[in-house]
Amino acid sequence: MSLPIAITVEGANIMTRSFQIIGQGLTRCHPHMADLMKALQLPPSEEKQAVQTFVKQFHKIVGHGVSNFFGSVSKGIGSAVSTKVRSSKAYKNGDDLLAHHEKQL
Repeated sequence: MSLPIAITVEGANIMTRSFQIIGQGLTRCHPHMADLMKALQLPPSEEKQAVQTFVKQFHKIVGHGVSNFFGSVSKGIGSAVSTKVRSSKAYKNGDDLLAHHEKQL
């Protein structure tokens, strides 16, 4: 079951503007998105090249996302392990905690 969402005209305008800003930022800042958009805008006479470029850029985008995902997961696990090791050593009492942080400075 779905229910309508009540929103004012001003709210809709703000949302639309926000979505446009986010979309423009994504298009300009992503390392592979601009080339993908250019491939979509090629004329029908260059369709074969457009498809090849699109597929190539799409694979780069997917690879970029997978790389970021696994990088985030490995850094998260690494920091959790590092914190666990540090907590078992340095955080037993306040003096050790202070000494640990002074060494980092």
